[in-house]
Amino acid sequence: MKKNVLLPMFLMVIILINSLSAQNTINRNILPGSWLGKISTNGVDLRLIFNLKLADKDSLIATADSPDQGAKNIPLCRVILDDKKLIIKAPMLIGEYKGSITGDSTIDGTWTQRGVTYTVNLRKLKTAFTVNRPQEPKPPFPYTSEEVTFANNKFNIKLAGTLTIPAGQGPFKAVIMITGSGPQNRNEELMGHKPFLVIADYLSRNGIAVLRFDDRGVGKSQGNYAEATTADLATDAEAAFEFLKNDPKINQREIGFVGHSEGGLIAPIVAAYRSDVGFIVSLAGPGVSGQQIIIRQSQDIGRLSGEKENDIKESTETNKKLYAILRKEKDNKKAEIKILARYREILEKKKTSKEDTEKAVDQLKMSFGANIYT
Repeated sequence: MKKNVLLPMFLMVIILINSLSAQNTINRNILPGSWLGKISTNGVDLRLIFNLKLADKDSLIATADSPDQGAKNIPLCRVILDDKKLIIKAPMLIGEYKGSITGDSTIDGTWTQRGVTYTVNLRKLKTAFTVNRPQEPKPPFPYTSEEVTFANNKFNIKLAGTLTIPAGQGPFKAVIMITGSGPQNRNEELMGHKPFLVIADYLSRNGIAVLRFDDRGVGKSQGNYAEATTADLATDAEAAFEFLKNDPKINQREIGFVGHSEGGLIAPIVAAYRSDVGFIVSLAGPGVSGQQIIIRQSQDIGRLSGEKENDIKESTETNKKLYAILRKEKDNKKAEIKILARYREILEKKKTSKEDTEKAVDQLKMSFGANIYT
């Protein structure tokens, strides 16, 4: 009797295994291609793309794109497929995607990164994703474009950039473009946009030479951006100024700066001790202290994210206490230690759970080195 019972059960197990295997095969046939979703954070939507490919009959490989942040082909780790459940491991991003296949072209799921989870539902694209930026200039150009390098002798580094020279006889007025905070390339590329490229194109079409350069440690420029202060970056801008002063195609009396955000602070720093700077233009440069700026930015981001006014007020008071430590302690490493200790003390006083306290302290620790200006 036992043999007669076991045989049908054994057959049922085989049928079930074959059915699951067939289902995974179907899903593996559906999954290859590009899948688009978006992460909504701090009032901003960032597109996230997973590119899935069949490595062989039984496995999938994946890369990720973040077109709004200019990142492409980020290598991912494991792709796990279990029936309709999909897991994509992303150790380089400290992230993981978990989704459920809901149709031939839809996956509903979540993206978790650094302990924060976002709803990210994916849809399959019919073709590979491309960023359309119609404002970007296209050749042929009515001006010449030169790759240049110049030295900052104070720091013994070379900086690289692009110099565009208008058509015609010179010498020409000239603009040196200074990027905002954070390591930026010569085009100040952000979220797929290249504002400095667009501005330089317009100016050179209208008779003005433009020098835009990679920040130190970015692109083809030497140096370490992470260790640079605003005053250090001002010496890079001055080195660019000296470079143009020795170019016969440039009008020596009409060389000036166009600075964006933190660049709008750097430009007047140079002009304050260089009487030969022809002019400065501030594009959204700071008009108040860095502390006032970052507090206002935090408040605006909180409101866009739907935070309550009482929570925003509480966060502001906490930030002011932490900034006070930073202003008083000149040693950055010591300041970080004191700030983390003070933040932990504030959270514990609010009777925040141990787990949430550790998570909040870790997030603050990861934010050190973040930019004050946008």
